Amino acid sequence: MAVIDTKNKTRNLTSDAAESAKETDSGRVVDIFSEKGLPTGKKVKLDASEDAWAFSAPPAAGPQDIKLFLAKEAVTLKPKDKEKEMDDDNSYYSISMEAKIVSDDKTINNLTVFPYVNTIIGRGKNISTGAGLIVKLGYKLPPEASDYEIAKLLCLAIKKEPIAKVELDWQGYSKILGKNVYNSMTAFPTDKEGNHLHIVEYKHKDGTVEEIRAQLKVVHWYGKGEQPTERVKATGGAGAGKVTEMPLLMNVDEVQQVAAEQTKGSDGDMELLLEE
Repeated sequence: MAVIDTKNKTRNLTSDAAESAKETDSGRVVDIFSEKGLPTGKKVKLDASEDAWAFSAPPAAGPQDIKLFLAKEAVTLKPKDKEKEMDDDNSYYSISMEAKIVSDDKTINNLTVFPYVNTIIGRGKNISTGAGLIVKLGYKLPPEASDYEIAKLLCLAIKKEPIAKVELDWQGYSKILGKNVYNSMTAFPTDKEGNHLHIVEYKHKDGTVEEIRAQLKVVHWYGKGEQPTERVKATGGAGAGKVTEMPLLMNVDEVQQVAAEQTKGSDGDMELLLEE
């Protein structure tokens, strides 16, 4: 039987909520009426006229400072060719970050960006984006290193939560197509005043309408002391193929253990050293 105390505006239930509460990945299921000692949180002023589901426009494409953090699932191991068995020659590492914009403008300060780099060395190149980011953050790059060592060194650098200057742009991802349908802010439609719309009703060839929302992406990393001279145009392949992700190799807790010691690889000990 439930008893409602209208004077104290509380409700007590006969069920044993504390014993039956289930742990979940994101928290714990609670009985808001009968469970005692639950955190209350701080009281804040509320604006009933504001739309709680409104989606704010990202900042305009251009240079911004961002503070880097490792994503919860920071490092994934992937095959270069998903049709072949994964081994030392057919594997690479993708490093995911969760970054916050650092700005005096309160409307964009702390907005989240999700950059990622990897250890693949493209055709005609001698450096990967993962190794390149180590350099951009002001650290020395060893003359030779394996994918595994580069991934570890970069995680050590990001673990220090550096602030990097980057060029940001917009992208619009279609869940139906599994790819971007807009690759830059300038590709998004505009309103009558010429402002780029950050929410678009995108019509597919079969007539299906999908809501596409602008998301931020990093299109260029500036090195230490390097200042933007002109805007970097966003580029990207709307038809780029998807790579199958393999099970998580490291999470943040494991990276923290790595950060407590030198990075050890098959070629010997390696240290994260600042570029002089």
